[in-house]
Amino acid sequence: METRVTIEELMRLVMQGERNLNCIAPPPHSDLSNHPDYPHFQSYLIHHLRKENPITLHQAQLQGLTAKGLYLPYAIATEANLWQADLEGAILQEADLTHANLAGACLRKTIV
Repeated sequence: METRVTIEELMRLVMQGERNLNCIAPPPHSDLSNHPDYPHFQSYLIHHLRKENPITLHQAQLQGLTAKGLYLPYAIATEANLWQADLEGAILQEADLTHANLAGACLRKTIV
C-alpha cells in the first residue's frame, strides 16, 4: 500500500530521523533538485546517513523524480520504481537497487 506524501513531507520525515520510507509515493515527476530546501536536505543527508542505519525505500514510487546529486549511500531501494528518474551525479554507493525499475533513468555521473 502506497504512502502518498508531498516532497516537503518526504524531506521533513527524513530530517526528523525517519528511515523507513517503504512504499512512499511523492507526486510523479517531482523536482527535488530545484526545491528551495534541497541544499539543507542534502546537508542533512551528508551529515547524518550511516551504513548501520540506512534509509529504506522498498517499493517506493519515485517515478520521474529529479534529484540531481542526491546523497543517498547505503539506501535499500529494492523494487523501487525509479522509471525516468533524473539522478545525475547522485551518490548511491553500496545502495541495494535489486529489482528496481531504472528504465529511462538518468544515472550519468552517478556513483553506485
